[in-house]
Amino acid sequence: MKEKEFVMTDEPCETIHIKELPELDEETRYIAKTEFRTGLSLTIIYFLFVLSVPVMNWFKPDWAFTKLFGGMSASWFLTTIFAMAMAFIIAFVHTKLYERWERKVGTTIQATGNVEKNEITTPSVENEKEKEIVK
Repeated sequence: MKEKEFVMTDEPCETIHIKELPELDEETRYIAKTEFRTGLSLTIIYFLFVLSVPVMNWFKPDWAFTKLFGGMSASWFLTTIFAMAMAFIIAFVHTKLYERWERKVGTTIQATGNVEKNEITTPSVENEKEKEIVK
């Protein structure tokens, strides 16, 4: 078994300056914007929920500190169990939106005839070496 040499993460590496990077093409820019909008809107929904718990504790303390399952207060139930379920739902929604976008792009590519039979390439592919086939 041959031993591999690893670069430690605390060792200095080459620095990439942002000004030296090429500009994004229109397609990549569009993808980044839509992903950012989706993520931002789902994040705002989640933060509004999380921030509503202290508001509830302040304005409705009788209900917020009501004992529920095994002595857990309603406030703790919302911030632990319900918030975790909400995070899973948000991840599910984000994944479904992304899959729908991928299917839309895949059908567009198939309609233009740029793809071999039963194969869909990712939209940013420009040459055969970078082709990623999804079956």
